[in-house]
Amino acid sequence: MLVLAKPQASNLSNVDLISLVNGVVNLLNPQATLSDAFIKIKTDSPSIYIDCEPDKIKQVLINLIQNSIEAMTKGGEILVAISKEANLASIQVMDQGAGIPEDRLNKLGEPFYSTKEKGTGLGLMICQKIIKNHCGKIEFSSIVDEGTTVTITLPVNEDYQVDNE
Repeated sequence: MLVLAKPQASNLSNVDLISLVNGVVNLLNPQATLSDAFIKIKTDSPSIYIDCEPDKIKQVLINLIQNSIEAMTKGGEILVAISKEANLASIQVMDQGAGIPEDRLNKLGEPFYSTKEKGTGLGLMICQKIIKNHCGKIEFSSIVDEGTTVTITLPVNEDYQVDNE
């Protein structure tokens, strides 16, 4: 609740987003395995640097991947795709879960609205606040019985990019 109520003192670090995502996936792989889920990372870049509070971005990714694991009651694959286009980094978390009806998608992130039986609705609201505080965007798309995709875009730190092209 403090994330929402209190202005946050920003303590930004320059972080390789791909390393950060790898760390989160390694942390959540045991939980995924217990649910017959498999987390796969896909990226075309060796590194993508962003200025962020690493623990906050990790919190967002943990929440989103856990949501994906819980949505896939019969297991399946969660794909975390990381890319860079122009001055934006993109992280997509795609699952093969039950999906969310279109009329409920725009309610995601509202306080106390949840698609989970015992959910509080605060997890995605906090995720949205963290991403907004990082000058980013978070978007949801879903197809019932096929899965959900969450797309996060964040500004890259151009001073630290490795030029691959």
